[in-house]
Amino acid sequence: MNMTKWSFFFFVNTCMDLIHMQLSFHFQALLYLGIINVPWEKWEVCISTESVLKHRDYRRFFFSTFEHADDMHLYYNMISFLVKGRSLEYRYGSTNFAFLLFVITVLTNILYVILGQICTEALHDTYYMKSCAIGFSGKQYFT
Repeated sequence: MNMTKWSFFFFVNTCMDLIHMQLSFHFQALLYLGIINVPWEKWEVCISTESVLKHRDYRRFFFSTFEHADDMHLYYNMISFLVKGRSLEYRYGSTNFAFLLFVITVLTNILYVILGQICTEALHDTYYMKSCAIGFSGKQYFT
């Protein structure tokens, strides 16, 4: 592949990333203004050892990844994901990258629950059982 094709590919990929980021920012603004409402509150979907093991609320494995504490938390994750995601998607391909994200998301949440249980039993402190986490940050460190 010559340099012209690489330049075109990079240009198209960058444009798609910018469009996606703009749509995400607009969607976040609509959420912030209350025009779009999600059917849950942050504390209803944050992942905790207690919510998963005691209450068997497994939907938190999925929804806790997409909920964020505040706007800056979301923006930081979006910028970080844009930088890392572009190179990883190019390296692995879109389908494999999506599968990688799914596996890392599930494994990170399972690890969080297991560590909460281990810390609770080892330190005899229920804080670790009840602590809640939301966002995509943990998944990004494994990619």
